[in-house]
Amino acid sequence: MLSYQIYYEYNWFEHKQTQLPEASQVVEIEQEGVFWRPWTFMFPMTVGFTVLDTGNISQVEREGQSISQFILYKFDKEYVDLVSHQTHLLNCSTQELVPMAEDGSLRVTALRRVERDAPLYQAVCAAN
Repeated sequence: MLSYQIYYEYNWFEHKQTQLPEASQVVEIEQEGVFWRPWTFMFPMTVGFTVLDTGNISQVEREGQSISQFILYKFDKEYVDLVSHQTHLLNCSTQELVPMAEDGSLRVTALRRVERDAPLYQAVCAAN
């Protein structure tokens, strides 16, 4: 039983990837160790990942800047798998990423920069 549990925990990410649609791209992976599983500090487990829906990226040009709107899905491994989603805007010119609230307003307090070599930036802005 213990060996199956360890197998499942280390293969959860690969299993979830097989269930994603074709237009999905993993742009971030979270790995960590857990103190009650000391081996995970040497061999970290994937406990979450973020997926970009590449089929629904919309791009507009405003004042000479390229802005893309897209949805990111966040998968978290818990005792029951959790999935959340949120719409984001990425200014490809300034590398600024900002999440949108459900009412369509921008959450400027959560503004962050995305490096040009980050998988998210490459997937969203490479075509520009």
